[in-house]
Amino acid sequence: MTLVVFLLLLISCDNPEDNAVKSESVNDLHLFSWIEGTWLDTNTFRNYNPPGHYIEEWSISNDSIHGVGLKVVGSDTSITRYMSIRKLNNEPVFIERELGQAMISYSYSKLDSSSFAFINKAQSFPREIIYQKNNEDSMSISLKGIVEEFDREIKMRFKKGDS
Repeated sequence: MTLVVFLLLLISCDNPEDNAVKSESVNDLHLFSWIEGTWLDTNTFRNYNPPGHYIEEWSISNDSIHGVGLKVVGSDTSITRYMSIRKLNNEPVFIERELGQAMISYSYSKLDSSSFAFINKAQSFPREIIYQKNNEDSMSISLKGIVEEFDREIKMRFKKGDS
């Protein structure tokens, strides 16, 4: 009995401030703020005829981060998707909607000072979306999932453009 009381006392002495810092860091949308601005990928569509490129533009509001994906081919620019990162039930969620498609949400799976990842196991592709800050003016996005029963990954490399 004494051992049980001792263990309960030991467990209850966990420092709540440590837990608050961990919880706050995951829930603080400002940790995603490095993505703000215009990002240009000139590699993904370069082999298309005519060649093109992809742009992501991100802006920050009080309670969320909004993005729009643009495909540029020749002199034509078209919106391909809308994205947002917001808190839902006190956790960050990545929401995207490709034009003509249903909205899809991805749950937070990783966050540190230079990357974040979201996952939706019900999706075949992309099942996981990973944003990696390489330096102040470059980042990469990895899209991972399953295509025709095979693991697949697409990696896009971006340079920061003029905002």
